[in-house]
Amino acid sequence: MRWDNSNHLQAVILLDRKGDIQQSDREIYQYSAGTRVRKQTRRLTKAEDNLWTVDEVRYLPGLELRRHWQETVSGDTITPHAATEALHVITTQAGRASIRVLHWELGKPASINNDQVRWSVDDSSGAASLELDAQGQIISHEEYYPFGGTAVWAARSELEASYRVIRYSGKERDGTGLYYYGYRYYAPWLCRWTAADPGQEIDGLNLYRMVRNNPVTLTDVDGLMPKLMLTKEEIAEFEHLYESALKSGKYEKHSLAMKRFILTNHSRASTYPLKTETSINILFHVIYEQSKYMSPPDFSQDALRAHKEAKAKAAQATAENAKKAILYVWAAQSHLIQNASPYREIEGKQTC
Repeated sequence: MRWDNSNHLQAVILLDRKGDIQQSDREIYQYSAGTRVRKQTRRLTKAEDNLWTVDEVRYLPGLELRRHWQETVSGDTITPHAATEALHVITTQAGRASIRVLHWELGKPASINNDQVRWSVDDSSGAASLELDAQGQIISHEEYYPFGGTAVWAARSELEASYRVIRYSGKERDGTGLYYYGYRYYAPWLCRWTAADPGQEIDGLNLYRMVRNNPVTLTDVDGLMPKLMLTKEEIAEFEHLYESALKSGKYEKHSLAMKRFILTNHSRASTYPLKTETSINILFHVIYEQSKYMSPPDFSQDALRAHKEAKAKAAQATAENAKKAILYVWAAQSHLIQNASPYREIEGKQTC
């Protein structure tokens, strides 16, 4: 593996041919403003003719430009042949599913219709489980071990399945088997990130562990930090409990009810946006009352301090950051994330 100064993965040897990097299969990545914009996979097809097969993807917002061609390499001279496939993939979100439209400009497989619509349906952890066509028929089905290894794989056609790239956590799996999250790459067979945490020890001394070794209840969308997943129904339940607490004044009773609710339901939950004001108030009251009535003395002081720090910073943050900050503090108090810090300071920028 080769890395740049910004800790971005630049190149990976896929097949080492006697230590000769020029004759080894490899995958190359390029970035712009910290985001991957190009991936190229090069495989030696005929060594005697120096013939290479090249697959390239260029990433644009909501669009992928994929091309397949061959080229001949002689010293420093590269002679590309005509492309044999040109595929444009349009991607958008529809609730819990992502929609991908495959449009071939060149080289469409005979058994696949052009402009094929594919629905990728996520499971409770955000991993792409089912892939359906426009008629609702299953194209492929994949189930995962908790840390992302494939447990079950089935497809109606090997050719159609080869165009499926969105897998665990809704991310693209590269030819290396790694998943690109944005800030880091993830190796599911190791259950670890390939690079250290950009926030250093803020999430613990192990800088490489995935979501605090708790992939059932936590998720990570960009390789920066773990977060809880909440459903729309859970948010509604929070709202209801908070309104009841306001009317009765018995915060400790509803704090216990909230903790029981989230501990029994978070394992099947999914990410859902919060209403800012009411939900922040809900979780602040939960944290405060739990600190008074539920936590042991040595943990209570830490929780109260985290509560005060989060509330002060949330007042200065954007609404989106505030929502995430309160969720993170709530997770710490619920013992789902131990010794958590409500905010992360990375290069002078507040992130959650």
